[in-house]
Amino acid sequence: MHFTGVIVSFFSLLVIFITRLSYGNSTIGILEIENNFISVELARTKEEHARGLMHRESLGEFDGMLFIYRKKTFLCMWMKNTIIPLTVLFIDEKGYVLETKDMIPNTETPHCSDNKVRFALEVETEWLKSTNIRLKSRITNLNSVDN
Repeated sequence: MHFTGVIVSFFSLLVIFITRLSYGNSTIGILEIENNFISVELARTKEEHARGLMHRESLGEFDGMLFIYRKKTFLCMWMKNTIIPLTVLFIDEKGYVLETKDMIPNTETPHCSDNKVRFALEVETEWLKSTNIRLKSRITNLNSVDN
């Protein structure tokens, strides 16, 4: 097996499992979307949803936060105490990106979904622009972190 094959196999295995690392007390998962692997902190509780990525000075190039909700709902995100330029992707229960919203750092302006969704993924705006992730892109392994 070539070195490239080993790397691809390694990352393929990674997407199957949730990596039980933590940033503070947050669980980390690995998502795949349009051949991009993203390490995401999982926000499941009201407290984790409220804290989000506040007070962070930086975010890794392939990092983000996935907000998980039990039921489909209209979601609103904000950037209070958040200095990193972020884009939020609103995602349905099947993993499809229905909407994206660029958010302005250190504002309390709500950025709301026009559709009921189960997930919101926040990633660094410039990184997202460098990828081929667009509306209707699909996270192929969302079920690996939705439990």
